[in-house]
Amino acid sequence: MQMNSKFKSLIFLILFLVPAYIFSQSHMVDGVVTDATNGETIIGASVMIKGTTKGTITDFNGYYKIDVSGYKNPVLKFSYLGYNDFFAKVGDKTKIDVKLEIKSEQLSEVVITALGIKKEKKALNYAIQEVKSDDIEKSKQENIVNSLNGKIAGVLVTNSSGTPGASSQILIRGANSVSDAVNNQPLFVVDGIPIDNSASFNGGNRAMDINSNDIESVTVLKGPTAAALYGLEAANGAIIITTKSGKSGVTNINFSTSFAAEDAVRLPPRQQSYKQGYRGIYDPESRSSWGPLLTPFDTIYDNIGDFLKTGLKQKYDLSVSTGSEKANVYISSNYLTQEGIFPGEEYTRYGLLLKGSTKLNDRISMNISSNLIRSHNRRGGLGRMYNVYNWPLNNNMSEYYYPDGSKKWLIPRSEGNEWNNPENPYWRAENNPINDYVNHTLTMGSISYDITNKLKAIYRLGTDITNQFYKSIISPESAGSVESYQGKITEKDRSFRKTNSTLMLTYNTKLFNDIGVSALIGNDIKDEEGKLTIIYGKKYRNPDLDNINNLEDIKATQYLTRKRLVGAFADIKFDYKSIVFLGLTGRNDWSSTLPKSNNSFFYPSVSLGVDLSRLLPNDNIISYAKLRGNWAQVGKDAPPHRLTAVLEPAYTIGGGFNYDYYAGNPNLKPETTESWEVGTDLRFFKGKTRLDFTYYNMRSIDQIIQSRISPASGWIILVFNSGSIENKGIEFIFKQKIFENKNFNWELSSNVSRNVSKLKELPSFVSKYPVTFGQLLNEARPSSVLGFPLMAIEGTQYLRNENGELVVDDKGYPRIGTYLTDSDGNYVYDKDGMRKIDAQSVYLGNREPDYLIGITNDLDYKGLSLSFMFDIRVGGDVLNLTKAFMLSRGTDGSLDEHRNQSMVFTGVVEKGDGQFEKN
Repeated sequence: MQMNSKFKSLIFLILFLVPAYIFSQSHMVDGVVTDATNGETIIGASVMIKGTTKGTITDFNGYYKIDVSGYKNPVLKFSYLGYNDFFAKVGDKTKIDVKLEIKSEQLSEVVITALGIKKEKKALNYAIQEVKSDDIEKSKQENIVNSLNGKIAGVLVTNSSGTPGASSQILIRGANSVSDAVNNQPLFVVDGIPIDNSASFNGGNRAMDINSNDIESVTVLKGPTAAALYGLEAANGAIIITTKSGKSGVTNINFSTSFAAEDAVRLPPRQQSYKQGYRGIYDPESRSSWGPLLTPFDTIYDNIGDFLKTGLKQKYDLSVSTGSEKANVYISSNYLTQEGIFPGEEYTRYGLLLKGSTKLNDRISMNISSNLIRSHNRRGGLGRMYNVYNWPLNNNMSEYYYPDGSKKWLIPRSEGNEWNNPENPYWRAENNPINDYVNHTLTMGSISYDITNKLKAIYRLGTDITNQFYKSIISPESAGSVESYQGKITEKDRSFRKTNSTLMLTYNTKLFNDIGVSALIGNDIKDEEGKLTIIYGKKYRNPDLDNINNLEDIKATQYLTRKRLVGAFADIKFDYKSIVFLGLTGRNDWSSTLPKSNNSFFYPSVSLGVDLSRLLPNDNIISYAKLRGNWAQVGKDAPPHRLTAVLEPAYTIGGGFNYDYYAGNPNLKPETTESWEVGTDLRFFKGKTRLDFTYYNMRSIDQIIQSRISPASGWIILVFNSGSIENKGIEFIFKQKIFENKNFNWELSSNVSRNVSKLKELPSFVSKYPVTFGQLLNEARPSSVLGFPLMAIEGTQYLRNENGELVVDDKGYPRIGTYLTDSDGNYVYDKDGMRKIDAQSVYLGNREPDYLIGITNDLDYKGLSLSFMFDIRVGGDVLNLTKAFMLSRGTDGSLDEHRNQSMVFTGVVEKGDGQFEKN
């Protein structure tokens, strides 16, 4: 019994002492992390036990708490984006407050450059701009290309249309190819893998598929020097997109949803006084509004306002990220649905991004990512707004069916008048849809091996696969033509695969302790294959079945394109005491689209920069000053299958094959662009004020031109090398932290750019090069005219004499054309003494803006933020076809004032022998 009592006492003592011992071994450390400059707490700063995966993050008050029990001589690592890391030995401390220093912008700003290589911005000798994820999210643009509007100097973004899911085109420092056969858009690179940026069925590119909320940063490489390592694909510059990754020691689960509504802001003014008819007479079967005045008894319909609706957009994003010092994972999914302001417009997109990296050991690391995107775009038939704007006021456009369900025509239909009968926009949106289905997959894997602490090998393999199905339906009873009335369907099935394999070695060392050397050598292989099947059918058998097999006359065409590009490249950079920076780059490409005699071409670049601030005495005014300059060459190859004539099926009895439009040219050579630029980067008052200025000059020669030739030759288009283009311009960037304290911050960012292009040379038998062979209004079209800006408008113009006076005919109407002159500049006369007139089209205007201006303001008050931006385009000519068509149909708003008024054109009448008299 006594033994039992002693045993119980012993157990009680153990139970009492063990917790005390355990408690005595527990070592908790807490504290607050703040900004060393302004004392503000830092939310979400990472606090890690160095050498382990254990860590935490600071809360909304900058407070953290971490258990370091069981770790021998623990050291805490404090880190946050934009700040220098801080290490603190724990020892026997239980409270450690930390002040993090902001990274010195001019010394530590790191950007992603060509081939995914990270470089300090101070070491770069060319213009480069970066947009961070916060700025992308603030733009609220689902298309990443549109989110660059107004943010990057020298970048022009143009929407292909205002419909949901529409893609956009982007130009950096203007276009440097005259022919649309050669792409003028920059190369897009996602996580180190170049993707396909060729035009899709809606005229833009597939960069629009990338979810903007998954993007960490976008870097724009503007000139050939910046993008030289990518080769000919980046002759127009490059846009480097880096997606988000998991962060070490932090697990985040983010869910966000957004809702937006949009309405038409401004519409063309319409006349409100006249009804259907012609020459002032009411005609209920007229498609024009040149009838009599409306009476108080006539009903006026707001056809435009009723047709347009409020567009709605919803988006949902879910992401999970986690990581340690050895591995990280990022997984995100997104869903977007959008309805346009036009009936029948819908766009949906699903996305899934899987991304991870791991460090297998001290020398080997791996990265993988897979981005899966699926989208569907439904839109109405082309040209639907033309009829909306021109629909007569006294006709209710929303009534497009009779009570018995049959179609209601504006003009009662009769055999053969389908071409002159305007299609009801409601009926067209409902019955004539265009559907796009796209599956887009981006996959990348890379492995890097640190051979030594100075030498590293990197291999990267990626694929870009797009499958797109397009279907356009023209239902039976459609207006426009007999074929349209009978119904027709067009289906396009396109698949495209682009595989990119890159192997490179990087080497970094120091020479004599003063000269830093960074070298890179590598090889990459690009392989592309595209397949396109087009099936066209007309004349429905069953009017209620929208299936290609339901049509009587069916034709099918298939296209297969293949291209391979092999490149070898090298880059070496020197810096002397981080004061003088010298860069040399060389690349040689071998392209399968050029003949063997011309398929190998080499292009170099050289750049030099000097950090003047290191040579100046330290003061509180100039915190950084750098001068930079560079020169580069880059090439462009030809489109596939232009070396020999290609056969296509002949749709005649007996079948067979014909040559297609293009005559082969076995002597094609690459286009070449030579560029030089100079610039400066200045920062004042500890980086609060920043000025960046760049001047550039580019000349592109040996243009790959597609020109019409006589059909008697057996072909229609000849492809050959000729012509040159010049682009020169300036870019100015200004950033200012206007106000900065603990509670309120205001930062202004602005940029101004101007690009001046000129078509310097064309073949001797050509004076202009049309972008399209079809004219608009039979008067004007986008074109390139010798001696004028590349993005020109050509067309006919009113005839004027040497005094600039308008010349009218004997009825008082303006004449069209220009007076002919001989080689000496003298006017040419006919036998009646009248000057001969050349009615050929001439240069009318420039489609490119004179200036691009972007102004962004970011304000933050105690965590409440406001951001607004102005995207300004000054100058540039626009051909307003909407107004032209509305004037021709009598619906334009200006006609209310000028209708039924006599007008005499102020001008002169030619009397002969160079004499004129007032009209």
